[in-house]
Amino acid sequence: MQSCKNKIVRTFTTLIATGALLTGISQHVSAQTIYEWQDSKGERNYSDVPPEDVAVRSTGINIKPTDPTEVQARLGEKREANAATAEANQKAAAEKAKQDAVDKENQAMMDANCEQAKSTLKAYMSNRRIYKQGKNGEVEWLDIDEERASAQEQVDKWCK
Repeated sequence: MQSCKNKIVRTFTTLIATGALLTGISQHVSAQTIYEWQDSKGERNYSDVPPEDVAVRSTGINIKPTDPTEVQARLGEKREANAATAEANQKAAAEKAKQDAVDKENQAMMDANCEQAKSTLKAYMSNRRIYKQGKNGEVEWLDIDEERASAQEQVDKWCK
């Protein structure tokens, strides 16, 4: 019984070794050698198919033919990556345009506030006294120096 198991194990091992050897040979056979030669003009040429009428030498470079399905798969991956990049670029451009519009609106508001602050400061600088009118029509006189300082702060804040 033991001898039968040993034969089975040896047979199985032999089959695996043979399969591995055949796989290696088939990969080696599918590889192609690149040849080099000089033509009648003295120019160096390379090909995987050597001409018959010229002395050639092997370059020692072996190539494996390209698998068309692998090439198509890589091209598909590249197309998908390019499409994703284009979509990301479009989103980024839209976000930038949106941010630019917000920035432009904010700048316009800052410019308007700056002009108002400058106008107020100019008015306060050209007067000696200023007042504010209350709800019931009463007049409240303000400290001109405090109001001028406050107006200057507004100019400094909005006019950068």
